[in-house]
Amino acid sequence: MALGDLAAGDGVPVFATVPDFGEWHRHGQESFVAVRRGAWQMPERVSDYRFLDTFAEMAAVRVVVAADEVLRERVDCVVGVEFALTHRQLGWTLVQHILEPMVAAVRGYRFDQDAFDGAYSRLEEGLLATRARLVEAVPLNAFTPTAGIEAVTLPDGLVLQAMSDQQMSAAIGYLAVPITFAGNSVTVSRFHQWALTRCTSYPVCSSVDVPAHPTAPVFPSLVEPASHLVTALRLVCGGSVTATRAIRCQADGDFPQGLGPTASLSALPAFDEERPTILGREQVETVREVYGLLTHPAVRENRGLQTALRRLVLAGPTGYRPTGSST
Repeated sequence: MALGDLAAGDGVPVFATVPDFGEWHRHGQESFVAVRRGAWQMPERVSDYRFLDTFAEMAAVRVVVAADEVLRERVDCVVGVEFALTHRQLGWTLVQHILEPMVAAVRGYRFDQDAFDGAYSRLEEGLLATRARLVEAVPLNAFTPTAGIEAVTLPDGLVLQAMSDQQMSAAIGYLAVPITFAGNSVTVSRFHQWALTRCTSYPVCSSVDVPAHPTAPVFPSLVEPASHLVTALRLVCGGSVTATRAIRCQADGDFPQGLGPTASLSALPAFDEERPTILGREQVETVREVYGLLTHPAVRENRGLQTALRRLVLAGPTGYRPTGSST
């Protein structure tokens, strides 16, 4: 129906590179651009959320949705997690997740069963999802591991790893990483692309099943763990690594639940660009061990030791080097 109307009225779709001021897209190891390449230029009538309702067939679609106990509570109402709900309109959802992916895949206004099946499968799985994953990340400035280290696991579900493209976009937007502007692109050094992260899932709900008293999780929750990690990295590896602003966004690849990125706009600590902290493979286990010791109650309650550790961390950006460090 919609594809036939577009083919009759517009002939062929137009694709172009367009500004995207809502997200930074990776264009290399250190380059990010505020544009989307190969974006379908929707005709004006398609961008109206009521577009699909101009077709008689949409009435049948709405009957099917209303008859499904789950789907009817996932569209045309507010949806998300109990502490962050946004309105999801059925017609616009179908345009975004069925029509647009099909046009992009086929590069034309014609029906393709494989393209439809793929788009519909992703949409159905997303609408029926019972949980939404959120990732809290605290970016590290002046830090990178050596080749071969993909991630470092720590207690309590914490992972030190390279930020995903979505997390990098949020970190750039909230100035949680140092950036150099060049027109509509920015450069972020490889020394500012890792973060301490933790992924947590929450029940998906809508206006009909949201708790009577919604409760938001503590955010930021990784300030203290990030501080312990910075101390451990400086003790073991030297350098001037610092932890910056905590950000939180939906896990990459998950169906969007209206959970845009957020951040804690804390003060940005200093670091020395010339003295990054470099984690070697042979130092990973030592960092884990030191991190564990720093979280031990006996260490946390030792005021003299805590004062010494704070002085060490504060000295990091200006010249502290452990014995044998090459950084």
